[in-house]
Amino acid sequence: MISKLWTYDEFLLGLQTGQVKKQDAPEIIKSLINWLILSLYELDEETILRVNNRKLKKLHLDEEAINWGDVGCVEVKGKDEGIYIAYIEEASPDATIFREWIERWLEKWGWHVCVITNW
Repeated sequence: MISKLWTYDEFLLGLQTGQVKKQDAPEIIKSLINWLILSLYELDEETILRVNNRKLKKLHLDEEAINWGDVGCVEVKGKDEGIYIAYIEEASPDATIFREWIERWLEKWGWHVCVITNW
């Protein structure tokens, strides 16, 4: 289980120091994606979490076909050296803005990931 959110540079350093292994990368990316998704919610007294509609609107995610009650990254696979494919369930394959938002954040953190969404 990965207990830290790692940028790609931190991951490379962690490989050198023995803190992580190369095979930890998919789990790290999965955690980052699920953390990003969680950031689209806000705390709620009754339901614990609810979608932050103001944030969705600001990011233009409010019209994307996404099941906000169950959306999440279920798997990440390595494709080529340093390139990964992430699979997110409970979002339409046409949820382009959502996919690109996640990919942009991962890219800012140094990870090269193609996101695929599906029901």
